[in-house]
Amino acid sequence: IKKSDTPHSPHCPGVKENVAHFTLSCLQYAREHHILMLHLCRNTSNIPHLLSHSKAVPLLMNFMNSTGRFKATFGDIS
Repeated sequence: IKKSDTPHSPHCPGVKENVAHFTLSCLQYAREHHILMLHLCRNTSNIPHLLSHSKAVPLLMNFMNSTGRFKATFGDIS
């Protein structure tokens, strides 16, 4: 699945890459996260909500697509 060679964020030196970092705090994607936050309001920082709520999942997929992070591996995922 073209896994990264390192557990660290490619944009945040010394920070371990994980779902929470990518979706909530990576400064590289601050604009995309802000847009997600505007659509989801207070539930943006709730990872279980983002991954399971019927209204959140499509918005999360749009967020992931807008970062371009998965384009080389999966193409357009929105």
